Amino acid sequence: MDDILIRVPNATRSLVFGLCCHLLLCGALIPLVGGYIAAFGPLLVAFAGLMAGISAIRIIMKEPDVYTGMGLAIAGTVISGVSLFAYGIFSLLMCTGLIMSLV
Repeated sequence: MDDILIRVPNATRSLVFGLCCHLLLCGALIPLVGGYIAAFGPLLVAFAGLMAGISAIRIIMKEPDVYTGMGLAIAGTVISGVSLFAYGIFSLLMCTGLIMSLV
C-alpha cells in the first residue's frame, strides 16, 4: 500500500469558514454595514464551516489510514462553533437593543 495520506478538503474549508465567520462577525463587517444587515452573512458561513468540519471528521474517522487533516477539521469545527455562539450572543444583544429602543 502507499504511504501517502490524502488530506480531506472539507477540513481546510472548515477552518477557513470558521476564521472568515469570526472575522466577519467581530471584525470589519459589523462596524461598516451595521449590526442588523451584517448578521446573516456570518451565520451562513459559520454553519458551512460547522458542516464541513463534521463531515471531514466523519470521513477521517471511517478511514484514518487513508485520510489526514483531523487537526484542521477539529480546529475548524471548534472555531465555527464558537463563532455560532458569538453570533447568538450578538443577536440577543441586538434584539434587546431593538426592543429597548421601541419602549
